[in-house]
Amino acid sequence: MNRKHILMVDDDVNTLRSMEFILEAADLEVTTGTNGEEALQTILSRQKARPPIDLLITDVQMGGLSGIQLIDELHRRNIFMPILVVTAYGESKLRKELAKRGCPHCLDKPFNDEDLIQTVFQILGKNGKGSDPLQMKNEPRSGGHHRRKDHDPED
Repeated sequence: MNRKHILMVDDDVNTLRSMEFILEAADLEVTTGTNGEEALQTILSRQKARPPIDLLITDVQMGGLSGIQLIDELHRRNIFMPILVVTAYGESKLRKELAKRGCPHCLDKPFNDEDLIQTVFQILGKNGKGSDPLQMKNEPRSGGHHRRKDHDPED
């Protein structure tokens, strides 16, 4: 089965790397960009590529092409895809502007791992079959010890 492909754009590299780590741990393919222009070029170059971009995650406030401007430019070019906006400025005016642009999904920074994963999988239409992405992040990375529920501590 093909993994879903996410394009994330945020000018805060620490936020970008953190989200990338969380989503890759949930078995998603992730491509990153640090500004709106870079994201636009990635989208344009991958329009016919496999795997396609299944979800764009964008910050709002970025130097150069902002998240809103990126969304507007995509729509101007008749490119439509699911979009999740992450922002530290999630006031109701912004949410209304995003809704007008067909972007009902907005996640306020700071957010926790579970909020990000749940929102992404909700947008992607994942129905929970197979492995649970929320449990994946709790699995040991490597070399860690994980006690199973049926494990007897006296062993």
